[in-house]
Amino acid sequence: MFRRETSEPVRCAPSSRAGLCTGDEVRYLNLTNDTGSVMAKATVREVIEVPASQLWHLVADFGNVGWIPGGESARTEGRGAGMVRIFGAGDAEIRERLEEVDDANRRIVYTIPHGLPMPIKNYRSTMTVHHVDDARCGLEWSCTFDPDGVPESDARAQVENLYTMMVGWIRHYLHR
Repeated sequence: MFRRETSEPVRCAPSSRAGLCTGDEVRYLNLTNDTGSVMAKATVREVIEVPASQLWHLVADFGNVGWIPGGESARTEGRGAGMVRIFGAGDAEIRERLEEVDDANRRIVYTIPHGLPMPIKNYRSTMTVHHVDDARCGLEWSCTFDPDGVPESDARAQVENLYTMMVGWIRHYLHR
C-alpha cells in the first residue's frame, strides 16, 4: 500500500520545540501511495509533563485505551504487531491495526483499515515519544494519508485538530 520513493535521506534539523529532534535523526521524504502520488502529512508535537518512560508505557500498550473517553467499551483482537483495537459497532465501527512497535526508538505505527472517521484514506500513523528531561517528554504524532473528497489543507486541519484533542486526553489521563 505504501512505498518510499528512492530519495536520499534528509537529516532532521534540531527543533526549537524542547529538543524533539536530536539532529541525528534521519527522515525519508516523499512517501507515496499505490498510484505514485505523494501523500499528505499531518504532524502534532507536544511536550507532556511526565517522564518519557511513563508516556511510552501508555503509548506502547496499544490495547489500553483508558485514556480515550468511552474507550472502556473498545475491544481488541490479537497481540503485538497485527493487533486490532475496535471502537463502536456495525456501520460506526473503527478498526485500528498496530503495524509496528519499536521499543528502542519509542515508536508505534498503526493504520485504520476500516471506519476512518475523517475524509481521508490510506491513513498510516506514527506516535513517537522523545526524552526531553527527567520530568518531561515530547510526543510527536504524525500520519500520512490521501485526502478523500476535501482539499488537503482541510483534511490536514481535521487530523491535527483531532491529534491535539487526543494529546489533551493523554495529558489528562496521566495527571489524574
